[in-house]
Amino acid sequence: MRSHSSAYFRELVETRERLVRDADDFVAVAIAGFNQMNRGGPAGNIVVVH
Repeated sequence: MRSHSSAYFRELVETRERLVRDADDFVAVAIAGFNQMNRGGPAGNIVVVH
């Protein structure tokens, strides 16, 4: 049982790290999109499309 729970925990941690990386990428894209919008650039729809 111990090995099962540690494998499960490791998988949880890896999944969480993947989610955090994805969230970081999304935030970077969203910030870039908002910056474009604030400057009146044509890329204002990036956030909606993404």
